[in-house]
Amino acid sequence: MSTKTKTILYVAGILAIMLVSTVFFPRYNPSRLSNTQTNSSTSSESTVSTTSEPLLPNNAATTIQSTITPEIIKENSTTSNITINAQVPQVVGSANVTQQDKVNSFLHDTITGIISNFKKSAKNQSSLDINYEMSYFSNGLLSAKLNITKSNNSLSGTSTTNSFIGLNYDIDNSKQIALEDVFNASSNYLSILSVLSAKDLLQFHAQDKNQADLVLCIQTVTAPNKANFNNFNFNESSFTLYTQAAKAGSLNCLGNEIIEIPCADLADYINVPGPVTKIFSIISL
Repeated sequence: MSTKTKTILYVAGILAIMLVSTVFFPRYNPSRLSNTQTNSSTSSESTVSTTSEPLLPNNAATTIQSTITPEIIKENSTTSNITINAQVPQVVGSANVTQQDKVNSFLHDTITGIISNFKKSAKNQSSLDINYEMSYFSNGLLSAKLNITKSNNSLSGTSTTNSFIGLNYDIDNSKQIALEDVFNASSNYLSILSVLSAKDLLQFHAQDKNQADLVLCIQTVTAPNKANFNNFNFNESSFTLYTQAAKAGSLNCLGNEIIEIPCADLADYINVPGPVTKIFSIISL
């Protein structure tokens, strides 16, 4: 079977899935950030606003009045002209100090690790900005999205790249939440994530001119393997995925696309018992 025939069959299959799933799954509206969008002003404003006002958890009325507040890391090297501005989410006010220390160490070590790796490869006139958005903080679970902006100034101009990292942690059990913790291993969850992600990307890019290249990229970044779906966040209403930059032949594909899948579409695939079971019991699916 030729490559052209495979592509046609792939598109036809996805379109058929889109038609059927429209009946069973209500349309959701993902928010997205372009790879070329700069984020320095956003990072600066976020640092000011979140420092003075800790974020309350979703269940602020519960007995444990813990909150999220940022640890600020700022570095400005006069010798290499490398600037670092980072926010590290930290849990404060928890009744269980041991659990609080463990989640805070995980968050701090993850972000300082990103900073360390940046310094190793950074050139003069470079900057790194990291800020965060809380996706979920309640019921012993934490899910935070890191917004990372790297800039490099050179004689040819300024190049800026944006990326996202989802950090997910089970505070009650003091462990990071991985993809395989969320989903039932025997449920074929990778296939449903692949189908729903491909559907979303095809709909969002329906007006793009080069559909052949688009389909090839979508096939690559939504193939049913863990590497394509390891970067995620969650809350009561949706499971959010961040596509990874990939190569498909000579094409650079769809890095930093944001895909939001309603929790209701994934209810049959969730690991029970598992860390996010608490969320599904709350919304009574």
